[in-house]
Amino acid sequence: MLTVWPLPRLFHYVQQQTRLKEAVARWFFQQLIIGVDYCHKRGVANRDIKLENTLLQKVDGLPLPLLKICDFGYSKADVRSAAKSKVGTLTYMAPEVLVNRDGKYDGKVADIWSCGVMLYVMFYGRYPFETPPGSTMPKATEILAMLDNMVRQRYELPAHVEISEAGKSLLKRMLLPDPKQRIPIEEVMKHPWFTTNLPPEAPTMNESYLRAAFPAGHQSPEDIRRLLDEAKGRPHAQQAAANAAANAAAAAVAQQRAYPVPITPAAAPPAVGMTGASEEAYDSLMDQAINEDLRAHNSAELQQYVRAHR
Repeated sequence: MLTVWPLPRLFHYVQQQTRLKEAVARWFFQQLIIGVDYCHKRGVANRDIKLENTLLQKVDGLPLPLLKICDFGYSKADVRSAAKSKVGTLTYMAPEVLVNRDGKYDGKVADIWSCGVMLYVMFYGRYPFETPPGSTMPKATEILAMLDNMVRQRYELPAHVEISEAGKSLLKRMLLPDPKQRIPIEEVMKHPWFTTNLPPEAPTMNESYLRAAFPAGHQSPEDIRRLLDEAKGRPHAQQAAANAAANAAAAAVAQQRAYPVPITPAAAPPAVGMTGASEEAYDSLMDQAINEDLRAHNSAELQQYVRAHR
């Protein structure tokens, strides 16, 4: 059964700590990746992975809280149409999502980028790609500046923050702008930095859960779909849209069972994106604004990237 807890979020935890020690960041990151891997194996891309969408639960006997992924409002299931809309939170969005127009992008690969941004923020207490606080530049210009930094891989790894070379190596591979070159989640889970102090059963845990029947007292995906159908007042057979929510909810159930500098800006960045016809209008306006600035932008590398991923 799904339960809603009044749990703190990882965003506030990092904000209070300024930044996390590497071992603490790894503790949360391992759980994040295992949870995201389960969602992907279930055929669901989250598309809005961020610190603000991860809850923390204290458990007696554990030195640190457990992490739980929440908010699947922008999730996309394989059984539905391919991901193509600009949804998510700007500071966590993969570059191929920002430049996407008529083509399609792989939401699961974009999730890896967002996880990389989360890891960066846990390491350094700041976002890797953002405009200076107080900037008054137009939104489209701000996005173009961020995209240029993403494509050129211009972000700082402050030398005064002690992070192992293995940790920085993994981070860099997650923040590769070309989705075809970005490290896949299977390799993330095999990376030496990730496997350090990882429980031996953790790498195969998701496969076990996928094969196992749901425990007594927990709602199955079919139960959740039926409830969604009833709430929307439409016949069960016509509820293809409920598949994504049901699979996402199943992922949340499994994660519940699964794992035994103030951040700038200080406020959490808002998520963007819409649904249905409004998605197309939103994307059209965004593309128009980006195209206007792109004509005057002097980055040939960025222009080439935009052309390649549209």
